[in-house]
Amino acid sequence: MLLECSGCGNQVSEKAPACLHCGDPKDLNISKLRTELYTPRECIQCDAITKLLELGPRAYEALPEIVSALGNLSEDIRCIAVKTLGAIGPKAIRAVPLIEKAMNDSKNGEEFRHIAKVSLRSIQRR
Repeated sequence: MLLECSGCGNQVSEKAPACLHCGDPKDLNISKLRTELYTPRECIQCDAITKLLELGPRAYEALPEIVSALGNLSEDIRCIAVKTLGAIGPKAIRAVPLIEKAMNDSKNGEEFRHIAKVSLRSIQRR
């Protein structure tokens, strides 16, 4: 049976571990990852945000959920979320004010602030 690749839209065998056209692993279904960011289990949230980070600019589709993760209770997830926004690049420009606000939030430490600065440069291409 053939499935549609979420990365490039081409057909890929259900038995293939990744798309032959773009290399996307088949388990990186962005819709599923978006949903998993709202699950109450932190390990599932962390796995989802990490997979979105690996997608780089293709994670743009999940921008609202990634931005929402900036307010997560886990600092690890907040750090990965801001790094993911940087990996998306200029398409994440509307997240800049929220990243700047999060940088001033006392719950975020130096590691978060450092990652946020790097991400802002990537988004704003400075």
